[in-house]
Order: sequence, then C-alpha cells, then structure tokens
Amino acid sequence: MKKILGTSALVVTLLVYPSFEANASSFSDVNDSYWATEEIEYIFSKEIITGYPDSSFRPDRQVSRSQTAVMLDRALELDDVSEDRDFGDVDESHSNYDAIQRVNAAGL
Repeated sequence: MKKILGTSALVVTLLVYPSFEANASSFSDVNDSYWATEEIEYIFSKEIITGYPDSSFRPDRQVSRSQTAVMLDRALELDDVSEDRDFGDVDESHSNYDAIQRVNAAGL
C-alpha cells in the first residue's frame, strides 16, 4: 500500500509541476482553459507522455498500470534490469514490458 501511495504521489507531483508556462495545447482535446493544461504540456515537453496517435490526450480516461509504469520510467530515467521478473499478467511481448520491469526493480 505504501508503494502505491508513493507512486501516486510522484505521478501527482509530475502532473502539478507549477513552473511550466504552456502555450497552445499539443493535444486536440486539451484546450488552454482546461484545468491541467500547463501540467500536461510540461510532462509532454519532458517526453514523459506522448498522447495517442490521433493527437489526443484523452484526459478523462483512466490511466492503466502499464501506462503509469511508462511515465515513471521516463520521468525517473530508470536503469535497465539484468534479470527479469516473471509476471503472471504481463507477457514479454507486451509493449510496456521493459518499463514495467524497470519500475518493479526500482521498488515502485
């Protein structure tokens, strides 16, 4: 439970970083009046998020565990792991498998 709370706190911190001044949104579904535009633009500028191929961000959609792993991996620039952990619900062919491994190895 502490790991989940710590991870959640980090994601929230990344989302509310106050010093980035946003211009026009990089995403088709996030306008300048959206409450988190500056934070979204900041984490986009740091390449922590990329959005969807159709140029949308989908701000009202739930974030999956694997998407969270990718954001944490990018934000923290985690080191590669030499030994994989076997996850019953994540196949090695999963697109976010490596990020999930790094986040797990970091204890997140």
